[in-house]
Amino acid sequence: MIKGGKGGEKTITGLHFEKNVSFIAKFKNINGYSIKEIKRGKSKSKSHELYYEKNLVAEVYQKDSFYWLLENKGVHWKDYIVAP
Repeated sequence: MIKGGKGGEKTITGLHFEKNVSFIAKFKNINGYSIKEIKRGKSKSKSHELYYEKNLVAEVYQKDSFYWLLENKGVHWKDYIVAP
C-alpha cells in the first residue's frame, strides 16, 4: 500500500475492476455450484454462502460484513486495525 494513497475501489481503474470482476459471480455459471446471499448482523454489505452440490464450501464476505465475521469469531479487530 502506498502511504497517502487511495484504496483501489476509489480510483477509476479500481472501480472498473470492482464492477467487472466478482469472485462470487464466477461461480454462477459453473455446474454444481449455487450461491445464497445472506444477511450478516447490521452490515449493509453483501455476504454469500457458496455451495457445491448442496454442500456449503465457502462463505464470502464483502467490505464491512467481514468485521461481523471477526466479531462473531471473538476477534477484537479494533485492537489491530482502523475501522473503515
